[in-house]
Amino acid sequence: TTGIWRAVSRAARKASRSENRSVACQTPGCGCVHLGTTQEVFIETDPARAAEIAAQLQSDNTDRKEADATITQEALAMIQADPDGAVRRSTVIFQPHWHKGVIGIVASRLIEQYYRPTIVLTGNGEVISGSARSIPGFNIHEGLDRCDDLLLGYGGHYFAAGMTLLPGNVRAFAERFEQVVRETVPEHCFIPEIEIDAELSFTDITNAFHRILGQ
Repeated sequence: TTGIWRAVSRAARKASRSENRSVACQTPGCGCVHLGTTQEVFIETDPARAAEIAAQLQSDNTDRKEADATITQEALAMIQADPDGAVRRSTVIFQPHWHKGVIGIVASRLIEQYYRPTIVLTGNGEVISGSARSIPGFNIHEGLDRCDDLLLGYGGHYFAAGMTLLPGNVRAFAERFEQVVRETVPEHCFIPEIEIDAELSFTDITNAFHRILGQ
């Protein structure tokens, strides 16, 4: 439709300014904004309205990326400022002003720096919301089972979960979760592993091979 073409065209123009990006990896930004707006771009037939929606999608996606980067930096600074931050076996971190829509992404980014089960919490009302990410060796959903008396609700699977809790339970939850991780996860699981799909010799690394990787 006209709407899809506008979104793809906008992504293509942006991609042309970035060497390692493609339309395929830009257009999915539609999935990171409000569902209603995303649906509109699929069905809109008026070119002017389609261009307006595509611009809004791009703006919203940019805002979310900026929020992601800002919150990640704030969270890392909080971990680094914690006297016990480097020796903890889990990360449970909270700020009331953080954007709820990106805390799952932030949790994943924190694991890249501090390889351990991670929960990011936000909310300044009566209920705190959180998003959790885990590492191989720790089932985050089962871990939350052992904290259920401190939670209003939770759900998820082995590597990711979400939860809600009362503001007054945040500290107790962080302490309980740390205890659960320490009792459950073997020491070797805190060492990141790199999965190797295949081995290459130096003679295999040619200009043609490099071009294929860049496609």
